[in-house]
Amino acid sequence: MIFFPLIVKAGQTIPVATRARSVYYESATGAGETIIRVVMQGGAGSEYMLKVGQGFRAGEDYEQLLVTNPGATDIAGFLVLADAGFFDNRVVGTVSISGTVGVTGNVVTIDAGHNRSAANASFIAGASVGSGSGQAFAQLWNPVGSGKNIVVSSFDLVTSPAASLAVSKTTGALSTLVAGGVQSKLLGGAVTAVAQLRMQQGGALTGRVKLFDLSAPALVRNTYKFSDPLIIMPGNGLLLEGSPDGAAGINELFDFYEE
Repeated sequence: MIFFPLIVKAGQTIPVATRARSVYYESATGAGETIIRVVMQGGAGSEYMLKVGQGFRAGEDYEQLLVTNPGATDIAGFLVLADAGFFDNRVVGTVSISGTVGVTGNVVTIDAGHNRSAANASFIAGASVGSGSGQAFAQLWNPVGSGKNIVVSSFDLVTSPAASLAVSKTTGALSTLVAGGVQSKLLGGAVTAVAQLRMQQGGALTGRVKLFDLSAPALVRNTYKFSDPLIIMPGNGLLLEGSPDGAAGINELFDFYEE
Protein backbone atom coordinates (compact mmCIF):
# COMPACT_ATOMS: atom_id res chain seq x y z
CA MET A 1 0.00 0.00 0.00
CA ILE A 2 1.31 3.43 -0.94
CA PHE A 3 0.27 6.86 0.38
CA PHE A 4 0.78 9.08 -2.68
CA PRO A 5 0.94 12.84 -1.93
CA LEU A 6 -1.04 14.99 -4.35
CA ILE A 7 -0.28 18.63 -5.10
CA VAL A 8 -2.42 19.54 -8.10
CA LYS A 9 -2.77 23.16 -9.16
CA ALA A 10 -6.06 24.49 -10.53
CA GLY A 11 -6.64 23.03 -14.01
CA GLN A 12 -3.47 20.90 -13.83
CA THR A 13 -3.16 17.20 -14.76
CA ILE A 14 -0.43 15.06 -13.19
CA PRO A 15 0.56 11.45 -13.99
CA VAL A 16 0.65 8.77 -11.28
CA ALA A 17 2.74 5.82 -12.46
CA THR A 18 1.07 2.87 -10.73
CA ARG A 19 -0.92 -0.27 -11.50
CA ALA A 20 -2.71 -0.49 -8.17
CA ARG A 21 -6.02 -2.34 -8.14
CA SER A 22 -7.58 -0.11 -5.46
CA VAL A 23 -7.44 3.68 -5.65
CA TYR A 24 -8.78 5.66 -2.69
CA TYR A 25 -8.94 9.47 -2.32
CA GLU A 26 -7.94 9.62 1.33
CA SER A 27 -7.80 13.35 2.14
CA ALA A 28 -7.42 16.82 0.65
CA THR A 29 -7.30 20.50 1.50
CA GLY A 30 -8.13 23.45 -0.72
CA ALA A 31 -9.84 26.84 -0.72
CA GLY A 32 -12.72 25.56 -2.86
CA GLU A 33 -14.06 22.27 -4.19
CA THR A 34 -11.58 19.36 -3.88
CA ILE A 35 -13.08 16.99 -6.48
CA ILE A 36 -10.50 15.32 -8.74
CA ARG A 37 -10.89 13.50 -12.06
CA VAL A 38 -8.95 10.23 -12.41
CA VAL A 39 -8.46 8.60 -15.83
CA MET A 40 -6.96 5.12 -16.29
CA GLN A 41 -4.60 5.74 -19.21
CA GLY A 42 -3.53 2.85 -21.45
CA GLY A 43 -6.56 0.66 -20.80
CA ALA A 44 -10.16 1.29 -21.67
CA GLY A 45 -9.75 4.88 -20.46
CA SER A 46 -12.22 4.58 -17.58
CA GLU A 47 -12.80 7.89 -15.83
CA TYR A 48 -13.88 8.66 -12.25
CA MET A 49 -14.82 11.92 -10.51
CA LEU A 50 -13.83 11.48 -6.86
CA LYS A 51 -14.66 13.39 -3.71
CA VAL A 52 -12.63 12.83 -0.54
CA GLY A 53 -13.52 9.40 0.90
CA GLN A 54 -14.36 7.90 -2.51
CA GLY A 55 -12.36 5.49 -4.67
CA PHE A 56 -12.60 2.62 -7.11
CA ARG A 57 -11.28 -0.85 -7.84
CA ALA A 58 -9.68 -1.23 -11.26
CA GLY A 59 -11.26 -4.02 -13.30
CA GLU A 60 -8.85 -3.63 -16.20
CA ASP A 61 -5.14 -3.28 -16.91
CA TYR A 62 -3.74 0.20 -17.48
CA GLU A 63 -0.38 1.98 -17.70
CA GLN A 64 -0.82 4.93 -15.35
CA LEU A 65 -3.38 7.23 -13.76
CA LEU A 66 -3.95 10.81 -14.88
CA VAL A 67 -5.22 12.98 -12.03
CA THR A 68 -6.81 16.32 -12.96
CA ASN A 69 -7.91 19.17 -10.71
CA PRO A 70 -10.89 20.66 -12.60
CA GLY A 71 -11.47 23.35 -9.98
CA ALA A 72 -10.32 26.95 -9.69
CA THR A 73 -8.09 26.50 -6.60
CA ASP A 74 -5.10 24.27 -5.81
CA ILE A 75 -5.51 20.92 -4.03
CA ALA A 76 -3.09 19.21 -1.63
CA GLY A 77 -3.98 15.72 -0.47
CA PHE A 78 -3.28 11.99 -0.58
CA LEU A 79 -4.23 8.97 -2.68
CA VAL A 80 -4.00 5.49 -1.19
CA LEU A 81 -2.84 2.98 -3.84
CA ALA A 82 -3.19 -0.67 -2.90
CA ASP A 83 -4.04 -4.17 -4.08
CA ALA A 84 -7.59 -5.41 -4.58
CA GLY A 85 -7.99 -6.41 -0.95
CA PHE A 86 -7.78 -2.88 0.43
CA PHE A 87 -10.80 -1.25 2.07
CA ASP A 88 -11.42 1.75 4.33
CA ASN A 89 -14.54 2.14 6.46
CA ARG A 90 -13.68 5.39 8.16
CA VAL A 91 -16.25 8.21 8.14
CA VAL A 92 -15.11 11.29 6.22
CA GLY A 93 -16.82 14.67 6.42
CA THR A 94 -19.39 16.19 8.79
CA VAL A 95 -21.62 13.83 10.75
CA SER A 96 -24.71 14.88 12.70
CA ILE A 97 -25.68 12.46 15.47
CA SER A 98 -28.76 12.55 17.69
CA GLY A 99 -28.87 10.14 20.61
CA THR A 100 -26.35 7.74 22.14
CA VAL A 101 -23.65 6.16 20.02
CA GLY A 102 -21.52 3.15 20.98
CA VAL A 103 -18.22 2.39 19.28
CA THR A 104 -16.51 -0.98 19.12
CA GLY A 105 -12.88 -0.94 18.02
CA ASN A 106 -10.60 1.98 17.20
CA VAL A 107 -11.70 5.43 16.08
CA VAL A 108 -9.32 7.06 13.59
CA THR A 109 -9.56 10.75 12.80
CA ILE A 110 -8.17 12.47 9.71
CA ASP A 111 -5.58 15.09 10.73
CA ALA A 112 -5.77 17.85 8.13
CA GLY A 113 -2.83 19.67 9.73
CA HIS A 114 -0.60 16.61 9.38
CA ASN A 115 -1.64 16.21 5.76
CA ARG A 116 -0.86 19.85 4.96
CA SER A 117 2.61 19.56 6.50
CA ALA A 118 3.28 16.27 4.69
CA ALA A 119 2.15 17.87 1.41
CA ASN A 120 4.61 20.76 1.94
CA ALA A 121 1.79 23.32 2.22
CA SER A 122 2.33 24.49 5.83
CA PHE A 123 4.98 27.03 6.89
CA ILE A 124 6.48 29.23 9.60
CA ALA A 125 8.14 32.63 9.20
CA GLY A 126 10.16 34.43 11.86
CA ALA A 127 12.54 37.38 12.13
CA SER A 128 13.80 40.09 14.47
CA VAL A 129 13.44 43.83 13.82
CA GLY A 130 15.57 45.93 16.14
CA SER A 131 14.78 49.21 17.89
CA GLY A 132 16.36 52.63 17.64
CA SER A 133 16.23 53.31 13.88
CA GLY A 134 12.60 54.29 13.52
CA GLN A 135 9.44 52.32 14.18
CA ALA A 136 9.93 48.56 13.72
CA PHE A 137 7.62 46.75 11.29
CA ALA A 138 7.37 43.04 10.39
CA GLN A 139 5.01 41.78 7.70
CA LEU A 140 3.72 38.51 6.27
CA TRP A 141 3.06 39.50 2.66
CA ASN A 142 1.05 37.76 -0.07
CA PRO A 143 2.36 39.07 -3.42
CA VAL A 144 0.00 40.33 -6.10
CA GLY A 145 -0.82 37.52 -8.55
CA SER A 146 0.40 34.73 -6.25
CA GLY A 147 -2.70 32.66 -6.98
CA LYS A 148 -2.95 31.48 -3.36
CA ASN A 149 -4.45 32.58 -0.06
CA ILE A 150 -2.31 32.61 3.10
CA VAL A 151 -4.18 31.17 6.09
CA VAL A 152 -2.70 32.40 9.39
CA SER A 153 -3.40 30.23 12.43
CA SER A 154 -1.44 32.29 14.96
CA PHE A 155 1.59 34.48 15.54
CA ASP A 156 4.10 34.80 18.39
CA LEU A 157 5.50 38.15 19.46
CA VAL A 158 8.33 39.21 21.79
CA THR A 159 9.22 42.85 22.43
CA SER A 160 11.79 44.75 24.45
CA PRO A 161 11.10 46.95 26.31
CA ALA A 162 7.41 46.52 27.19
CA ALA A 163 5.22 48.35 24.72
CA SER A 164 1.74 48.92 23.36
CA LEU A 165 1.84 47.56 19.82
CA ALA A 166 -0.51 47.44 16.85
CA VAL A 167 -1.56 44.74 14.40
CA SER A 168 -2.60 46.10 11.00
CA LYS A 169 -3.40 45.08 7.44
CA THR A 170 -1.60 46.64 4.48
CA THR A 171 -1.90 46.70 0.71
CA GLY A 172 1.78 47.47 0.12
CA ALA A 173 4.90 45.39 0.72
CA LEU A 174 7.52 46.53 3.24
CA SER A 175 10.88 47.56 1.85
CA THR A 176 13.11 44.62 2.87
CA LEU A 177 12.60 40.95 1.99
CA VAL A 178 13.96 38.68 4.72
CA ALA A 179 16.02 36.04 2.90
CA GLY A 180 15.15 32.56 4.17
CA GLY A 181 12.48 34.03 6.43
CA VAL A 182 9.83 31.49 5.35
CA GLN A 183 10.49 27.81 6.14
CA SER A 184 8.48 24.67 5.39
CA LYS A 185 7.15 22.48 8.22
CA LEU A 186 8.24 19.52 6.08
CA LEU A 187 11.85 19.61 7.23
CA GLY A 188 14.05 18.64 4.34
CA GLY A 189 11.42 19.64 1.80
CA ALA A 190 11.78 22.53 -0.63
CA VAL A 191 10.27 25.86 0.41
CA THR A 192 7.41 26.24 -2.07
CA ALA A 193 5.61 29.09 -0.28
CA VAL A 194 4.45 32.17 -2.16
CA ALA A 195 4.38 34.09 1.14
CA GLN A 196 7.14 36.59 1.88
CA LEU A 197 8.46 37.76 5.23
CA ARG A 198 9.33 41.45 5.06
CA MET A 199 10.62 44.07 7.49
CA GLN A 200 11.19 47.82 7.67
CA GLN A 201 12.30 50.48 10.16
CA GLY A 202 10.53 53.81 9.81
CA GLY A 203 9.41 55.13 6.45
CA ALA A 204 6.04 55.31 4.72
CA LEU A 205 3.49 52.49 4.58
CA THR A 206 0.90 51.80 1.86
CA GLY A 207 -2.74 51.03 2.62
CA ARG A 208 -2.25 50.54 6.35
CA VAL A 209 -5.40 49.96 8.43
CA LYS A 210 -5.10 49.05 12.11
CA LEU A 211 -6.94 45.90 13.17
CA PHE A 212 -6.28 45.89 16.94
CA ASP A 213 -3.79 46.87 19.66
CA LEU A 214 -1.68 44.62 21.86
CA SER A 215 -0.05 45.30 25.22
CA ALA A 216 3.17 43.26 25.37
CA PRO A 217 5.39 42.88 28.47
CA ALA A 218 9.13 42.91 27.94
CA LEU A 219 10.90 39.69 26.87
CA VAL A 220 7.82 37.49 27.26
CA ARG A 221 6.71 35.33 24.34
CA ASN A 222 3.04 35.99 23.62
CA THR A 223 1.06 33.69 21.32
CA TYR A 224 -2.01 35.16 19.63
CA LYS A 225 -4.20 32.42 18.16
CA PHE A 226 -7.24 33.25 16.07
CA SER A 227 -10.47 31.39 16.87
CA ASP A 228 -11.04 31.31 13.11
CA PRO A 229 -7.97 31.68 10.89
CA LEU A 230 -7.04 35.01 9.37
CA ILE A 231 -6.82 34.79 5.56
CA ILE A 232 -4.49 37.03 3.55
CA MET A 233 -5.51 37.39 -0.10
CA PRO A 234 -2.98 38.29 -2.85
CA GLY A 235 -1.87 41.92 -2.67
CA ASN A 236 -2.38 42.11 1.11
CA GLY A 237 -0.23 41.69 4.19
CA LEU A 238 -0.47 41.19 7.95
CA LEU A 239 1.64 43.83 9.73
CA LEU A 240 3.07 43.81 13.27
CA GLU A 241 4.16 47.25 14.49
CA GLY A 242 6.68 48.16 17.18
CA SER A 243 6.18 51.22 19.37
CA PRO A 244 5.70 54.46 17.36
CA ASP A 245 8.71 56.09 19.08
CA GLY A 246 10.97 53.31 17.77
CA ALA A 247 12.06 52.33 21.28
CA ALA A 248 10.65 48.77 21.10
CA GLY A 249 11.99 46.22 18.66
CA ILE A 250 10.01 43.06 17.89
CA ASN A 251 10.69 39.37 17.38
CA GLU A 252 7.87 37.54 15.65
CA LEU A 253 6.87 34.14 14.30
CA PHE A 254 3.92 33.56 11.92
CA ASP A 255 2.30 30.10 11.74
CA PHE A 256 0.39 29.59 8.48
CA TYR A 257 -0.45 27.45 5.47
CA GLU A 258 -1.34 28.19 1.86
CA GLU A 259 -4.24 27.11 -0.31
